Parts: sequence; C-alpha cells; structure tokens
Amino acid sequence: NLDDLKELEPIDKADLPSEMQESNLPEQSKYRAIEVESDDDMLKIAQSLSPDQMIPFMKIIDYCFKQSIAGSSAMASDPPRLIAHGGGGTGKTFMINATSKWAEKILRKPGDCPLKPKVLLLAPTGMAACLIGGTTLQTGLGLKFGTKYLPLQDAKREEYRVLFEDLQLIIIDEFSMVGADALYDIHRRLCEIFVTEDLFGGCAVLMVGDLLQLPPVKARPIFTRPMYHKNVSLWSSDQNLWSSFESVTLTTNFRHGISEWTNCLNRLRLGELTENDRALLEERRLSKHLDLDQRNACHVYYSNEEVDDYNMEALESVEGDIVKLEADIVVPKGYRPYITPHGTIDDTQFRKILELKIGVRVMLTFNVQISDSLINGALGTVIGFVHGSKGNIIAVIVTFDDPTVGNLQRARYKEVCKGFEEQNGCPIFRSSLKTQGRSNNSISSHGASVKITQFPLRLSFSSTGHKLQGTTIKSNLVAHGYNKTVPKCLYYVMLSRCTSIDNIYLDDNFDLDKIQCSSKALKEVERLDSKSLTKDIEKEA
Repeated sequence: NLDDLKELEPIDKADLPSEMQESNLPEQSKYRAIEVESDDDMLKIAQSLSPDQMIPFMKIIDYCFKQSIAGSSAMASDPPRLIAHGGGGTGKTFMINATSKWAEKILRKPGDCPLKPKVLLLAPTGMAACLIGGTTLQTGLGLKFGTKYLPLQDAKREEYRVLFEDLQLIIIDEFSMVGADALYDIHRRLCEIFVTEDLFGGCAVLMVGDLLQLPPVKARPIFTRPMYHKNVSLWSSDQNLWSSFESVTLTTNFRHGISEWTNCLNRLRLGELTENDRALLEERRLSKHLDLDQRNACHVYYSNEEVDDYNMEALESVEGDIVKLEADIVVPKGYRPYITPHGTIDDTQFRKILELKIGVRVMLTFNVQISDSLINGALGTVIGFVHGSKGNIIAVIVTFDDPTVGNLQRARYKEVCKGFEEQNGCPIFRSSLKTQGRSNNSISSHGASVKITQFPLRLSFSSTGHKLQGTTIKSNLVAHGYNKTVPKCLYYVMLSRCTSIDNIYLDDNFDLDKIQCSSKALKEVERLDSKSLTKDIEKEA
C-alpha cells in the first residue's frame, strides 16, 4: 500500500511515563496553525511591506475578502495565481508571513475547525518549510516525487477532502527547487481532492522564490517542459500551469541594505564579477583570518559526505563521551538494507548508527509533530539523555533554537523533562518508519517493506547549500568550495546567507570562477521581469 510508505507509527510506550497514553493525546493536525496577532501588530506588519511586496499581498487579500463574503463553498472570483520572485534579502519570507497571517485573519470565522487549514504553507525541503511555519510538499499533499503521479487510496482521499474543505490559499516557498513534474503533481493532487478540473483545484496559489537560486535535485526546472507524458500534454495545451501565473519582481533589499555588499551580491546572482568584487572576496579567505573561531561558525558545503566528515570532526572536538544509538531495522528474510556512504539507511534520513554527545548541534530529520513545530529541519543542541528501566536511552533532550518548538511535547512529557526545565529541554523519542527497501546486491527490493526505528536526529555543525537556501545566517559563515562540478548558482546561495561581508569566510577550494548562473534560468527571469505587475504600477505613476 503506497499510502503506508514512510508512515510514522506510534512509538513503543513500554519504557515511557504512564501519562503517555494514546487516549490522552490531543487531536493532532498535519499542519501548524497560523497565529494571527493583535490588530495593531497586524497593521504594522502590512505597513512594513515594500511597494513591490504590496502587489501580491493586496491581490491575495482582496481575493480573501471576496471569498469570506461569498463563503468557502462558493468561488467569488477567479483565484489569483502569482509568482513573487527576487534575489536573496528581498523580504520573501516576511511577505509570506504577512500574507498568510492576513489571509488567515480574514478567512477564519468563529466556530471554524482549527484543524482544517484555510491557508496551506508548503516548501520543497524541511528547512525551508520550517522557516515559514509550514510543511513539505510531500507531507502536506501526500505526494511522492520522482515517479509518475500516484493517486491516493480511497480512504486517504476522503481524509484529505474533509481536511481541506475550507482551504482557499496555497503558498509555496523556494519554488526554484520544485521540479516541473512536481508542479503538475501538485495540480493533479488538488484536482483529485476537490473533484474539479480547475487549475490547482480552484485554490489561489502564491509561489515565492528566486529562479537564480538552486534548481530541483534530479528533476527539470519548474519553468521547463516536464518529463511525464501526461504532464507534457497539459504543458502543451492552454492549461500550461507555469504560463498561468502572473509575476511580480521583488527588488527592495532588506537583508543587506544598500551597501557595497548588496551591489556585489546583485552581480554575483547574475554570475558577473568585477575586479573589485574579486578583491573584496579574496580578502575573506580563511588564510587571512587565522584568529577566526571556526567551531562557532556555520560551515556550508556542497555534498552530504563533506558535511558528515566535518560533523564527525566537530563531534570529536566536543568534550565528553560519545553516545552511540543504533537503529532497529526489521526486514524480510534475505533482504539486506542499503547503507549509504554517509550512514543513512536506504532512502531515508534515519542513521544506522547515530553518534551524539551533550553539547552537540543537531537537526530533526523527520516530522515528529508538525503542529508543535517538531518538523524536519528544526535546529537545536543536545543537553541530556534519559534512560529507561533497562538502562537503555529512551529520549534525547534537545534545546531548540526557536524556544516555541516542542511546547506541547514538553508539557505532555513533564516527567521525562525533569531537570531540564530551565534549559527548555524537549524530549525526542525514537520514531518508526515504514518504507520500501532499496536493493543492495541481495534480493530484489520490489515489495520489500522495511521498518526502521531510530532517533530522528542528525549532527548539524555544518550543512549543505541546499538546506540553507532561504535562511539568514546571523553568525560567521565559512563557505567551502568543491573540486568537482557544482550547480552554477550554489556559491551565490552560500554567500547571500549573511547580513554582512564581515561574516563571510572562504576556504582555499572556493573558486570564484564558479560563481555563475544558469543561462536558461536567467532568460526566464528576464521574461518574468518584463511581465512583472510592477511595470503597470510604474506606468500609472
């Protein structure tokens, strides 16, 4: 049953406090509630938007007002489909936050079920979803990318129909990392759920991002011809999804302000380096800053292997004993699970052996509870371990960077959290995952159901550039080069994470000649710019 793949199972309660009974757990939502602030604060949020941000904001809000008057079952007007795109620091996350809060404020009525979303916040990666308080496209819509479109089972389809009966608006962040076929899969899933042929099931859609940042992994860029033949048919018709969107170019830079660094990044985004840009970046070589405390800096690499190597090196440098936590793997007879070079099992994010210490940086690799912000991508620090009656470790205690992450978990497992209250410690238990196996020179993986139980954590002293896309790094950042071919926009994504050039450091492998952009993506950006709704505003002015 494909709907059971990667399904989170209830954890083993044998060694946990008696209060952790299934009947005592509150009804859970797959989606984190959007919190609406006071009227004064909401007004300040709207007033903080730049003129270019105001265009998609007002189009969405106007639609929400009309829908609120008409009622959720009626369509008051054609749902807007908008692309808001711009370089790093143009306030894309802030605009998503403002738009989602105002849409929620307008659409949510007294008596509405709080577990049924009016606004759905989605992103292609866990980290990107975490930044906007949303969830991944795969989890949020029950999608499985990389294969042809797979319809839902009847029971799951009915579950989504009930859950989404009030849904009006979908916001997708970091759309550059969404593949062309994935865009059509999103459309098909919504049509399947809402039993309609209207584009995206009749929902308003706002896509936010930058085509000159990282493209999708193992997929065609979102603006290009899809691969799957049924998607190609739509792409070739008057229902071409990408062409159905209006575009707005965001230009006001909030992250960097107007500075030499801002102007430099604007050129790097286009793959254009002046001699002054080169000189500026050469001054940021690690060899010229030997006094830098590299252990307290964020390190960014291209490959997972490099990330794991640095994480293990950083783990060794932390005082204390290493705690080794081995995964429990249940497989069919004759099947041997595949362990990747960086230690994960098959195609999951679970590690065969997870090595931790008190004081190490970690990231959640699994959606433990979305409504409690315990989602893939949440960052924190290990502050302790809790042992069961048999001496085995039943919980890893983590202080998350965002103090609101895990509030419900802490309240529910007070007994487990004893002694860690002042540090805001949150218990993370083992999670079980069912997935289809991947062949490893033993029997065929077809039909092999593998069950993996492990703590859903990984070391996070460093990260790949893909995971950092969309984030703002406030600490020092060390960007590491890669000797082989890298995506053309990777180095720009790395460098544009920081608010100041003074926080950027480059290792000797960071080749400035590899700061490039995709010519196809640039051509499409220029087309979007030429059609931007900001042009109409400028003409009227």
